[in-house]
Amino acid sequence: MIKDNDFKNYQIDNRECRAFYFSPAGRWCQSFIIVWSPGYLMVVGDMGNLIIQLAALENFEAGMKWIANHAKPNNYYFMEKVQNYRQDILDYEATKNRLIESFSEMTAEDVKEYAENYISYELLDAIFDNELNGKYQIAETEIEITGDDIAERLKNYTIDEVDIEEINDCESIAYTYDWEFLNCRIEALREFAIKQLSLLGVQACES
Repeated sequence: MIKDNDFKNYQIDNRECRAFYFSPAGRWCQSFIIVWSPGYLMVVGDMGNLIIQLAALENFEAGMKWIANHAKPNNYYFMEKVQNYRQDILDYEATKNRLIESFSEMTAEDVKEYAENYISYELLDAIFDNELNGKYQIAETEIEITGDDIAERLKNYTIDEVDIEEINDCESIAYTYDWEFLNCRIEALREFAIKQLSLLGVQACES
């Protein structure tokens, strides 16, 4: 617990900051402010607040590039950075899609490493409709399974709450979000970032 005098020896430094005010036709209703400071981007206003903390935001130009390329509607990668609007409800279909995307890029060796650290043998067996009969023990078997093999099987597999407990990879587990609010703010952020990059003479989109 923080006591009243815990901050008496703290050092206070000035930080670089840029703030931008947005309002429809000069009215305060539905207005908001975008504030950037190294490592942070905040949207504060009449329709709710949004705070993003991210290493990519340490530099204004680099941060605007990140926002321009990742602030897109229903983008889970972006959502992970705004946890204050995450609802603690698992999204099974989105989790399955993440796993499919991850496995489709893995070689057989990658699969072995991933399975040894992030996913249970029982879940792999279930994905293969128990055809492996528990024989897929990674380091001890000659069975070779590629990421494409698993991704293809996953397309017809239904992820449920029990399966989630067999996955030890937080980046693969998706949750639901307050999409209506976030997508509105995301679009505003993306347009803002693209405009700022244009003023800096920098291309927004990644090649």
